[in-house]
Amino acid sequence: MTSKGTQYPRPLLTSARPAGELRDCTVLPLNVPEFSTISNIVGAARQQLAAAREQQPAADCFILRTESLFRGFYCNSTGGLQATAARGVFYAPRLVELAGRVAERIGGRFNAMHLRFEPDMGLNPQELLPVMVGHMRELGYDASTPLYAASGLLSYNDTNSLHTYTEQLRGDGVCSRVVVKEDYLSTDELAGLHSEQKALMDLLVLARADKFVGTKRSAFSYLARELRRLGGQSPASSILHPPEFGGFWQDGLMEVSG
Repeated sequence: MTSKGTQYPRPLLTSARPAGELRDCTVLPLNVPEFSTISNIVGAARQQLAAAREQQPAADCFILRTESLFRGFYCNSTGGLQATAARGVFYAPRLVELAGRVAERIGGRFNAMHLRFEPDMGLNPQELLPVMVGHMRELGYDASTPLYAASGLLSYNDTNSLHTYTEQLRGDGVCSRVVVKEDYLSTDELAGLHSEQKALMDLLVLARADKFVGTKRSAFSYLARELRRLGGQSPASSILHPPEFGGFWQDGLMEVSG
């Protein structure tokens, strides 16, 4: 993010609002090819910003969005670009507070999983769930500890499927009980939050869990693993399935970049 009269780039460090809520800023996609070098991307950003200022001289601030391109930056060192940028991200205080309430109300230690079996994912729960249970046992999940499940099934009002999966998990002995955020937050506490905000709350709760199992086919699972790594959790405390699945999710950026 940059503003008039400031050196490019100026990091957003002191604002009380997340960058996505700065409605007075002009948001522009950063148009550069994937897997460009950082120097090329910076040069393209400078040119795009200069052009935008000529076209919109009255604008006070611009946000250049890298989106998924950020994961494709080529780096010449292990200086921790991704980790440094991630540490500069902050979350809406209300969501941080609600995630803290969930973790506190669970009471004591808990493990977690990303139950990504919604229809749009195209996965077969009957095949995948037993494999994920195997990963849970590998990490030491047992019947003495509750299991927090982050899932969008409730967004589909699919309580029947959620119940089926949670009963199977309990029967497999990998948890004392399966819980979701709706078990600990009232309707009033959740009032006004849209599905993406609720998902971010799940992400923040997953970061607090002792151990985590997810799927590499989900960007959400990947982000949960990286957020845990960034927060100081051991890389060995998280498993994403299947290990052989590649793409952007092959290695932990926070582990690789510091």
